[in-house]
Amino acid sequence: MKKWILLITGILLISLALFLAFITSPFAIKLNGKETLTIGINEKFKDPGVKTLIDLGDVPVSGKVDTKKLGTYKLEYKYFYTILNRTIKVVDKTSPVISLNGNAEVNIAIGSKYQELGYTAEDNIDGDLTSEVEVTNNIDYSKEGKYEIVYKVKDKSGNTGEVIREVSVFKNGPLAMSLKDFNLDGYFETTILKETERMDDSYINETVFYGDSITYNFGYYLALPTNVIWAKSNVTPENAHTWTVPINPHGTNMTLEAAVAKYKPKRLVISLGANAVAVMTEEYFISQYESLVEKVKKANPSTLVIVQSIFPVDAAWDIASQTRTTINNTKINRLNYLLAEMCERQKVKFLNSAVVLKDGNGQMTYGYAYASDGIHLLPVANNKVIEYFRTHAYIEGE
Repeated sequence: MKKWILLITGILLISLALFLAFITSPFAIKLNGKETLTIGINEKFKDPGVKTLIDLGDVPVSGKVDTKKLGTYKLEYKYFYTILNRTIKVVDKTSPVISLNGNAEVNIAIGSKYQELGYTAEDNIDGDLTSEVEVTNNIDYSKEGKYEIVYKVKDKSGNTGEVIREVSVFKNGPLAMSLKDFNLDGYFETTILKETERMDDSYINETVFYGDSITYNFGYYLALPTNVIWAKSNVTPENAHTWTVPINPHGTNMTLEAAVAKYKPKRLVISLGANAVAVMTEEYFISQYESLVEKVKKANPSTLVIVQSIFPVDAAWDIASQTRTTINNTKINRLNYLLAEMCERQKVKFLNSAVVLKDGNGQMTYGYAYASDGIHLLPVANNKVIEYFRTHAYIEGE
């Protein structure tokens, strides 16, 4: 009997020893999944846990993973006397985002230069990376074709963001287009005012409109209040340097340069050209206009300068006798292109309001101008131009 008691006791002791050895060995507990896990920041993390060969209740786990913060974290699982660890790495897997200002597809003419429209780069961790963007391009300005400007940036985690802007170079661009097809779409993206929300009267009242009799008629036909108009018949880009015009509502006559220096308008729209198309060469016209713009900018650098397109003329000017063809829509289109180009050089804005006056043939729409001269606008056309001005706004800082 004593032998059996000793035998049973021995078996129990051995079994207990084996059990204790088992539960304190690595084989008693095993990680579910990998020992090291990598997750992206802000991703949801669910602990895969461990499994035991004998279910003796939940396995305590210590440690915490903050998925909102980059770093390396440890989880510790303790099962009786057995301890296992898991490493969780919270990393940035998100590439920075580059946003292009303006269109992703841009047109320029041979011989012109692409003017950078701008871009921004933002990273979910590093924040503003705009200054880190690398820009490369393969544009051959002397050859027609499609080219790419590549914008690339890398964050501190090594993630790379990239976007491409496509630049098409055309032979002469709009200058080679027919009268009917002429347009400036895709050209001078930083210069030509884009469509915006409609501005109210306060936008009108903080703007001065300078020009010739066409501008004067905006007030005469009540498309604009007269107190925002500085205008006089026969003003040209040449004589505007020295001629004085009525400066409303101040009751004085001054040159444009002097008036801007004294009254410092917030916004200035310059509308010249109809009186000069017939008598000035393109080169002289642009040089005089550009010189005038430079003087205005110097007179008050804070004034927002807008150059308005020359308006089309009616069909009679395109089909009339040779004595009248010194003014025609083809020449006007060429000057508008050159004016937009000049505005881009001077970093002022171009208001392409001529588009709302044209018919399907690229000429002044019938009924928009006096039949007697085909140039000066009737009330319906005046209102269309001012509505275009309201919906193609130039706001400070844009």
